[in-house]
Amino acid sequence: MKKKILFIIPSLGGGGAEKVLIDILRAFDYNKFAVDLFVIHHIGIHLNEIPEHVDRIYSFFYKWNLFYRTIYKGLRIINLFDKYREIKTNILLKNCSYNTIISFTEEESIKFHSFILNKGVKNISWIHADFMTNHTFSLYFKSKKDELLVYKKMDEIIFVSKNVLNNFNKYFNIEKTTIKERVINNYLDPDNIKNLSTAFLVPHNCITICTVGRLQPVKGYDRLLRVGKMLKDKDYNFIIKIVGCGYMEEELKKLASSLNISDIIEFTGYKTNPYPYIKNSNIYICTSLSESFNMAMFESMCLGIPVVSTRTASELVSDNIVITEHNDLSICKGLQLLLDSEEKRIEYSKKSLNEAGKYNLSKIMDDIYSVIS
Repeated sequence: MKKKILFIIPSLGGGGAEKVLIDILRAFDYNKFAVDLFVIHHIGIHLNEIPEHVDRIYSFFYKWNLFYRTIYKGLRIINLFDKYREIKTNILLKNCSYNTIISFTEEESIKFHSFILNKGVKNISWIHADFMTNHTFSLYFKSKKDELLVYKKMDEIIFVSKNVLNNFNKYFNIEKTTIKERVINNYLDPDNIKNLSTAFLVPHNCITICTVGRLQPVKGYDRLLRVGKMLKDKDYNFIIKIVGCGYMEEELKKLASSLNISDIIEFTGYKTNPYPYIKNSNIYICTSLSESFNMAMFESMCLGIPVVSTRTASELVSDNIVITEHNDLSICKGLQLLLDSEEKRIEYSKKSLNEAGKYNLSKIMDDIYSVIS
């Protein structure tokens, strides 16, 4: 008898967690598991990538934008919208029961999970965000206390890094918990990344600095542009390629124009396969204000690209990348270290490959199976 598993996720947009889930679903052993995927909002660039063995369940077919967020926030006060969503979710899953239910992200996922706890023999929450720097409860819970009460109902909580686990406990002021907690690093397939990186050639005539991510405030792309201005004023010959899409795109393009650096900034838009852009670059840059387990950074390391990152990335790789503080000058100096020296770029390229070589793909899948079994 196959074990029945349900994953819950708000949408399948271009974020790291969504991509990780798709990769996990591709690697699943469907001879042993029957998997359902509950996508709350029927939107996202990864919708067509759901493996055929996975049964899909969708709840809402409108775009979860500012208009609906405003309505939801108001109706939540009188418990009307929450009740509607709870009723609808239970109707959708009326005849379903699962060995394990997993809310694969925070906030909305865990809220919907709370509606159907009785349908899972085992209930698990998977935390990708750093709660101390990148979390809000106000859209989905009345208070931090209400949110914590739901997490306490979980049989186990999975964290993508030790830092994320520690900051979760710090955020909720948990000194000792009865909830089982464990760390499972994000799933990625280095061999697949290497194969996809050769799909096409991305030409470049000067040193290329690349970054991949959604165009949103937490990624700190505004300061990347300011740093680009600083480097241009120092007469460096380079280009910055920003691979991704998001609601800040026009704002960032205007900023680039006002800084007079549009000639050295390329917004490529979202790319289904970003790896050729990474492979054909000289430096990978992460300017994020907050990260839990930066997938794109690890993927660049699999391709031997030297990395410069603000002090947010992960406790796992600090010895193998150039770490900067959260200010423009420090980021600029970190990039200059690699821009000034091909020898340094080679050194950190080797460090990237060394870090990527530690990644144990089969162990991560074994860890996941041990959680859901």
